[in-house]
Amino acid sequence: MEEERKIFGLYQLMQAVSRQVDQATGGRAFWLKAEISQIQFANSGHCYLDLVEQEEGAIVAKSRATIWKGQLYAIKKDLQKDFQHILKQGTEIVFLAQVQFS
Repeated sequence: MEEERKIFGLYQLMQAVSRQVDQATGGRAFWLKAEISQIQFANSGHCYLDLVEQEEGAIVAKSRATIWKGQLYAIKKDLQKDFQHILKQGTEIVFLAQVQFS
């Protein structure tokens, strides 16, 4: 007799993953270190990043990140003229992040 397969909808799976991430992080913020592999400043005022961590030249972790417009403004104000030299492709940064699955 063939085993019955349970088929899940994509939405159902994504909701389950989102719940697990929320449960694991509890809405807390974490200090992280990563390299900016790509960065895009959108017309909306937000900043979109691809972040990576490498070990011995190989990428071991990769994630997308967003700096919302208001927070980006605060970062620009804090860094002033150093902003362009710090927030760019290839820079390793340490930052406070809140994890959200979407």
